[in-house]
Order: sequence, then C-alpha cells, then structure tokens
Amino acid sequence: MKIILQKLDRQAGFTPLMSKTNKTYKLHLFIGGGCNETGGYRNIMAENTVDILIVDDQLGVRRLLFEALADEGYLVKMAGGGVEALNILSHTLPSLVLLDIKMPGMTGFETLQEIRKRYGQLPVVMMTAYGDMDIIAETKKLGVEHYLIKPFDLNEVRLLVKDLLNGNDNLNYMKDIG
Repeated sequence: MKIILQKLDRQAGFTPLMSKTNKTYKLHLFIGGGCNETGGYRNIMAENTVDILIVDDQLGVRRLLFEALADEGYLVKMAGGGVEALNILSHTLPSLVLLDIKMPGMTGFETLQEIRKRYGQLPVVMMTAYGDMDIIAETKKLGVEHYLIKPFDLNEVRLLVKDLLNGNDNLNYMKDIG
C-alpha cells in the first residue's frame, strides 16, 4: 500500500489533501486506482461504484441522500454549500453532482455557473423545494436536464442516479418540471 501511495504521488501528479496517516485518505487512494504490469494506472474501483457529490445547506437532506446512495454502493461526498462544493471539486471530480438551488451564501445557480466554467458539462441534477421557474429556466440554459423536487421519493432518486450514471436518459417523469 505504501508503494502505491508513493507511486501515485510521484508519477500521477497527485497532491494529497490529507496526511497519509488518515485512513479515509488511504482507502480513497486504494479504491481509486492501482498500478498495472506496464507501470500505467488502471481503475480498480468496482464498475458500479462512482463518485457523487451532494450539495445542500440542509444537513438532514445531505445525510438522507448520503445514506440512500451509499447503501447502493456509491462513493458519496457531501458539501454544505457552493464554496465547499467547489473546493471538493478542485480535488476530485465526481461522476454526478446533486445540487440544491436555494442555499445561503453562494446559491446553487451561482455554484452551477462556476461548475460550468471550470468543469464543462459535468452532470448536475438540481434539487429544489420551491420550483422557481425563472431559476429553473436559467439552469436549463446551462445544460441541466434533471430536477429533483423536495420532498423527493428516495426510490426515484436511486433510479435517476443509476440511470444517469449508466448513460440512460429515459427518465421523463423527473426530467422536466417546467
């Protein structure tokens, strides 16, 4: 394990966020990749395990989604706001972001704008309890196609996430809200 960590640091240009004594950091590196016989790197993460970033100012919502998605085998990270989300994104790029529209400080829309500037068309699902059609129209212009209306059904969330990460875009019942 130590050799893999050192090789990732030197040859893959990986800059650690945490000390190497932190077990979470070691586990993340071990799951995230390893060396193959030719010295290159291969993904040793299970095919059905992906990275999802949940961004919501409400701790209860974050925990609920975290537990529901982690129970499905996904590697999930959480952020309590836009600034924290952008910090996480600067170090790890998830396969999907679940982003609340209404948050204090940096709003979900402002966070989405920054995500588009920095990371292009990273898949984002917007979450809202308000259904603000003006904001929704603006997020559509930035490439958002899927919305979760709070309170949401966890089974629908699981299905949406699974289908989006598998490249299936046939969830019309959750796609358009306006």
